[in-house]
Amino acid sequence: MGTMVVETVVFGKIEVEEDKVIHFSHGIPGFEESQQFILLPIGDDIPFSYLQCIDNEQLSLLVTEPFGFHPSYEFTITDSLKAELHIEAEDQVVILAVVTVQDNLADATINLLAPIVINHKRAVGRQIILHDTQYMTKHRLLPEPAQGE
Repeated sequence: MGTMVVETVVFGKIEVEEDKVIHFSHGIPGFEESQQFILLPIGDDIPFSYLQCIDNEQLSLLVTEPFGFHPSYEFTITDSLKAELHIEAEDQVVILAVVTVQDNLADATINLLAPIVINHKRAVGRQIILHDTQYMTKHRLLPEPAQGE
C-alpha cells in the first residue's frame, strides 16, 4: 500500500497511508457523498481525534470514544450492521461519537444518538442513528461544575 497526500483544515497537507483510509459506504448523514475518511489523533495523551474526509477537506469531525466521558453508554450493534461492516469479534470495533465545541471545552457536547461504528480491521465504518433510546445529539461532554465551588 502506498501513501497519499490529504488536505486538512487542522493539520494542513499531510501524508497518510492508504490502508488507513476508512470507507463509509453510506457517507455520513448530511454528507452522503463523502465516503473516504481518515482518523487523525490530535496528540498522544488527548482522547480526541479528527475524522477527516479525504474527498472534502472542509469536512472534519471532532470525535472521541464516548465511554471515557459516559461510562454507562451502551447500545446494540444489529446483526445487519455486523454483516455490513464484516464484524466478527468485539476487538475489531471502535465506537466514536462526534463532539461539538462552540467556545470552550467546558460547554462541549457529545452526540450519543448517532455513534460512529468502525471495523478498524476491515477499514469500514458507518454512522448510525439509534432508535428507541433516551440518548440525544447534545449531551454534555463534561459534568456540570458543582455549585458553590
